[in-house]
Amino acid sequence: MAATGTWQNEKGVGTIFGPDEIRSTWFYTPSFYPYSGPKITRVTWSFSNYENGYDSQAVDLCYIERYKTEPNLCIDVSDYNQGYVEEYFDNRDAHGSFVLRYSLKGGYYPAFWSSSTPKNLIKVDYTY
Repeated sequence: MAATGTWQNEKGVGTIFGPDEIRSTWFYTPSFYPYSGPKITRVTWSFSNYENGYDSQAVDLCYIERYKTEPNLCIDVSDYNQGYVEEYFDNRDAHGSFVLRYSLKGGYYPAFWSSSTPKNLIKVDYTY
């Protein structure tokens, strides 16, 4: 039977200065053993909304392969402030990173991220 592990990270998001600007929160993989071979089995997320009176808020959860700088696989999670996926990122390298990308339409700007707002969370379960 395969061994299992988990890594997780919490972060806030910065200010959005205008409509359609994309604001990203990067969740970098911590160093962990084993260095090669771990495969993602589940990704859990939780994010907070901006409070600028927006008409719509788009949030994408994206995977970035290790040693890369651009996302190569994204899923729209706008309608789900918290949740998990087991198959979408399945068998990807667990050393990859994740990013939550926000985009707002409408409301007032700048749209601030308050220090009292709960931080965003990414949790990655993997096997090796």
